[in-house]
Amino acid sequence: MRILEFKEFKNLLLEDEPAAPPAPDAAIPPPPPPPPAPDMAMPPPPDMGAGLPPDPNAPPVTPAATTSPKIIFIQDAENKKWFGAHDGQGGVKRFTQYEIDPEALTKWLEVHKMESDKDLVMAALAGRRDFPTNIYSEFKKEVTDGLLGVDKGTVDITFDSDDNFDNPSSDNLEVVFLRSK
Repeated sequence: MRILEFKEFKNLLLEDEPAAPPAPDAAIPPPPPPPPAPDMAMPPPPDMGAGLPPDPNAPPVTPAATTSPKIIFIQDAENKKWFGAHDGQGGVKRFTQYEIDPEALTKWLEVHKMESDKDLVMAALAGRRDFPTNIYSEFKKEVTDGLLGVDKGTVDITFDSDDNFDNPSSDNLEVVFLRSK
């Protein structure tokens, strides 16, 4: 074996035609192919949902329940007393939370001949807009008197300021703050 100089090595690399491979020796047979490797992988798990009968112990499948809106009348927040300690930076006021059944609300709107305002009322109860002014006071009176909806107890509402009640907050994510236009 001879050690090549850089120029010789470079010339070998730059040759257009690579050297032909040596002819196989006819006297030596090619080696046999290696035996297949043993299969160590686990077979995939069977599809457990295919072709099995339903579980007799599983609870019955029921359609998704419609959720009833949970509301707080926040418009009178300024007149409510502070609950606990508060400072000039705001504090907590306690409000009663009500739950309104959508079917009872629809019936209430029909009885009071306000069916045309149903979409506006439902949007307000979903928190997408203010409550229609022409309905707010009568709706609030009947809900607080127990004629419509269910009293769900109290909820603490936090205000960031003693004089700005436009941005209430609560850790109860289901509640919708109602105020009229």
